[in-house]
Amino acid sequence: MQAFPNPAKNQVNFILPSDVQRNLKSISMFDVKGVKIADSGATPELLNSAVKSIDVSNQKPGIYIIKIVSDKVHHLKFIKE
Repeated sequence: MQAFPNPAKNQVNFILPSDVQRNLKSISMFDVKGVKIADSGATPELLNSAVKSIDVSNQKPGIYIIKIVSDKVHHLKFIKE
């Protein structure tokens, strides 16, 4: 799994492997200090979408971490320009 584009300006995308997608519980975004910026439960829209997207246009430039919770916890790091 990886976030793209990286660095991102307005939106960051990622594709989940099918096993992670099947067991998806939530997706959260944190700044580098560990402060939660966004949180999404497993909504039908989120579960049915092959490509996940997060709007980052209102975030300050810096490093962010996406936490994906399924049967395991996964982390993706990206840079916001």
